[in-house]
Amino acid sequence: MFKSTILEDTSVIYGITIIPVVGILSNKDAFSPVLDSAEVEAVFDVPLEMFLKNDNRRAEQREWMGEKHLIHYFDYEVENKKYVIWAITAAILIRAATLILQRPPAFLEQRPKIWGGITENDSILLQRNNSQL
Repeated sequence: MFKSTILEDTSVIYGITIIPVVGILSNKDAFSPVLDSAEVEAVFDVPLEMFLKNDNRRAEQREWMGEKHLIHYFDYEVENKKYVIWAITAAILIRAATLILQRPPAFLEQRPKIWGGITENDSILLQRNNSQL
């Protein structure tokens, strides 16, 4: 069984729109993702609360179309492999963690306006889907 919800879509440069889907698996072992090597380097588990903590996080201030924002980088190590989760992937995971764990991050997000933000609609969808689990 798989429960899911769609988070707010996020527009990035070059007119690309990302539509994040958050899902809950009833049997994690039955999940067998198929990777597109042009898009995904690896699949690994990360504790969601990591994206709300200031530990193992750094940020760079950037400017795009006259607007300052932060690009977040999270360093994570598992099975002797080091990963960096950053930019829009980090932003989406910060948003998902905020909604699912119902608390804000311990740091300033400072997202570009074009990336959107946590909306009341995101919260309503998440609460509705959580109540159905």
